[in-house]
Amino acid sequence: VRDGKAEVDYDYCKGCGVCANECTSKAIDMVLEVEEEPEGGGG
Repeated sequence: VRDGKAEVDYDYCKGCGVCANECTSKAIDMVLEVEEEPEGGGG
């Protein structure tokens, strides 16, 4: 937990969504995380 929010442990998380489906209090939301391209277009 950092700044009052839980953080994802990317070494453990596989992005499968099981945690969100199993959370009975619905405290976990799965959202699409999009990587931004570096400045300058990267191409």
